[in-house]
Amino acid sequence: IDGIEVDAKKPLFLIGQGIFGTLRYNEMLKISNILNKIDIPIATTFPARGVINEKSDNCVGLVGRRGDLKSLLGADKIINIGSSLSYNTYIESIREKLLSKTINIHLKPKSIRELKEFFDNLAIDNNNWITKDSNKFSPSGDYSNKIYEVIENIPEDAIIVTDAGKQTVFTCLLKTCVVPRNIISSHSFGAMGFGLPASIGVKFGTMDFNIDREVVLISGDGGFLMNIEELQVVAEHNLKILMVVVKNNSLAEFCKIKNPNFNKIADAFGIDNCYIEKADEICPIVTGYLKKDKPLLMVIETENEPLPKPHV
Repeated sequence: IDGIEVDAKKPLFLIGQGIFGTLRYNEMLKISNILNKIDIPIATTFPARGVINEKSDNCVGLVGRRGDLKSLLGADKIINIGSSLSYNTYIESIREKLLSKTINIHLKPKSIRELKEFFDNLAIDNNNWITKDSNKFSPSGDYSNKIYEVIENIPEDAIIVTDAGKQTVFTCLLKTCVVPRNIISSHSFGAMGFGLPASIGVKFGTMDFNIDREVVLISGDGGFLMNIEELQVVAEHNLKILMVVVKNNSLAEFCKIKNPNFNKIADAFGIDNCYIEKADEICPIVTGYLKKDKPLLMVIETENEPLPKPHV
């Protein structure tokens, strides 16, 4: 790959999922080693989260509508690698300003060696000019606290699949991503009903490619109900998936819904299940689940909680 020169005093890398190219998953995991050696701030889009461990000193983390804006505004040059620059990344109010200082690099690596050569040949002065923002979102209500308890008690490299809804936003805000595909969601499609069948596909993928990671579904009650028949596949193949249904008996702020008894439905499919009302019940149940080799449906009763306002 030909070298690219970037003249900037405050450069920022913006990494999108295009950086994965056609890499196999075991190669995706090696990208973080390359990025950690760069003493320049690195930000990511939602789909690329975990491409670099978000605990790294040079990782800003997610930027955009539900992430950081200071780094985007403070940079004098943004080097975009693999991001489509959607309105969730470059939000409306500052979009034109950001586009005017963005350098787009179209990179679709076929091997990790190709990616390493690109960064080795990139002519840019190291300057980690950003102080990481420690003001991470903290759970404040019943809904976010219970999602936080789930996240805190599963392995940090677990693959979390989310359905559309406020549980996706809270998961995004509360989870620190340490590896690629830490969170899989339908993103801007907002497809209710995505979560359960997607988590089944993810589980089969981990089995087919010998990827030793737990698969956890975090779904709202409305979304889970849309494809609940897929529990038959979970039961038939004994797929070890922790299926968390955050039950607030409503579709966000739109309307109330009357749910069936999810636990009895799980019983009908022969799937282990539990019903939770208090946050402190979550830890021992997740701990017990991780020691077994079979699925679990965890229905968590929650009070409604408004979402924090996004950047616009």
